[in-house]
Amino acid sequence: MHLDEGMLYCLIMKIKDARTIDAGALYERRKQAVILFKKGMKRHEIAPIVGVHRVTVGIWIKDWREGGLGALKANVSGRPTGTGRKFLPCEEVELKRAHT
Repeated sequence: MHLDEGMLYCLIMKIKDARTIDAGALYERRKQAVILFKKGMKRHEIAPIVGVHRVTVGIWIKDWREGGLGALKANVSGRPTGTGRKFLPCEEVELKRAHT
């Protein structure tokens, strides 16, 4: 499968940073990469379509081969809610009340 330069540009311009999309959308992007791979596209051809580096596409394909589609689900990233707090929740409520 070959994409002309105009089609590729249009696809790339619609891509969002993976850190800013929800887990469901990231899962769909990973599934799309696998589908394109199964259709015979190479990793370096898939990468600009799904908006990641070719090595990342390779990791997704490896994960899919080893664990199926379930292995493509996105893990929750970032700190757990509430970690790194300077105040207890009751103190935060009191501070908010004092500043409003």
